[in-house]
Amino acid sequence: MITIIHGDDISSSRRYFIEQKEKSKNHIDIEGDKINLSDLAQVIGGESLFGEQKDVFIENLLSSKKSKDAKSTVDSLKDNHKHLNIFLWEKQELTVSNTSFFKDAILKKFTLPKSLFAFLDSLKPNNSNVSVKLFHETLKSSKEEIIFFMLIRQFRLLIALLEQDSEQIDEVKRMAPWQKQKLINQSKLFGPIILKQAYQDLFKLDLGIKTGSGIFTLIPAIDFFLLSL
Repeated sequence: MITIIHGDDISSSRRYFIEQKEKSKNHIDIEGDKINLSDLAQVIGGESLFGEQKDVFIENLLSSKKSKDAKSTVDSLKDNHKHLNIFLWEKQELTVSNTSFFKDAILKKFTLPKSLFAFLDSLKPNNSNVSVKLFHETLKSSKEEIIFFMLIRQFRLLIALLEQDSEQIDEVKRMAPWQKQKLINQSKLFGPIILKQAYQDLFKLDLGIKTGSGIFTLIPAIDFFLLSL
């Protein structure tokens, strides 16, 4: 059996992956971005002691390899997976072409709530009240740590797109043209000076939370940040 675990909610997908590993009594860990076909064959080829079924946990196999290499690896897995339980975890949402190799696989997709993206889309100058309201609505379905992570990510992407340095970021490379254009339009509403100041403020906020030197806990700190935009 092959189970593919992916999605843009990395925290939840990772937690599920680890939970499955903790349940296993006979598991093998593989780093998909480093292993080659020869190593893979040695790992999955042998029978386990007393004929027990092996659970193989592989991280970032599909997203880290070129299509040709991924296809070869997939074929090797498909030929041997009858005596294995294979769990593939990817640190991003996979495309249909990535998962099409595994027609019989169980797909576990973890997605972030739409309210979170509505909140991120609301970020622009002189729109603080709307952003604060959407932030608190998003808290009903997402932890503040996840929202804060996505908030930092959003400003990092906005700066990169405004400075036309975005092709160095893997997340931008995977975006559809309309997604990229939406972020470009959003970045222009701020301009480079405000964006960089906001990103610096987020960095200081993050440091204060981690070191305990901040005045506020995370939720009110995010509120004040949003009101400053």
